[in-house]
Amino acid sequence: MRKRKAWLGCLWLLMICLLAAGCGKDARLKDIQENILSVKKNGKIEEYLVEKLDKDYYSAEALESYIDSEAEAVQGVSVKDFSVESDMARAEIHYDDPESFLAFNGQAITICKLSEADAQDISLATEGSVPDDGYVIVTEFETRLIGPGDPVAWSEDVSVSEDGICRTTAKRCVMIYK
Repeated sequence: MRKRKAWLGCLWLLMICLLAAGCGKDARLKDIQENILSVKKNGKIEEYLVEKLDKDYYSAEALESYIDSEAEAVQGVSVKDFSVESDMARAEIHYDDPESFLAFNGQAITICKLSEADAQDISLATEGSVPDDGYVIVTEFETRLIGPGDPVAWSEDVSVSEDGICRTTAKRCVMIYK
């Protein structure tokens, strides 16, 4: 009986460790070399900015100060991390919703469930196959984007890498995630 309890305890501990490891950041967000957006199912957006510090007219401190002051001025925006390694500055900015992203960046992004999406937007997703349910993201600006799940359908102006990162253009881009 004691051995069985010990085994069950070890099994539970192993399951907890595996679950905790699975709750970390997306592996595609490690060692970022160019700007990228990560969109969550709940509408929150994480922006990862990478800036090469190769100009004499600004410093890492000035850039950090600028980002912090701009984020403080917009409700729903927070800077979670700012770091400098060699000549690269990295900032992680979190947005509570698409409205705060628009207020901070001046660029609109739409995030909704497939069942709530505009039929015209869905019809633009001609690449891949549209599922019965999922999430739709619409942009009209250039970015690299990680959505809430795997991209399964997208418009012709979107390219999708092997690891599921969508690269959009300044045209109306629709991505559907499952």
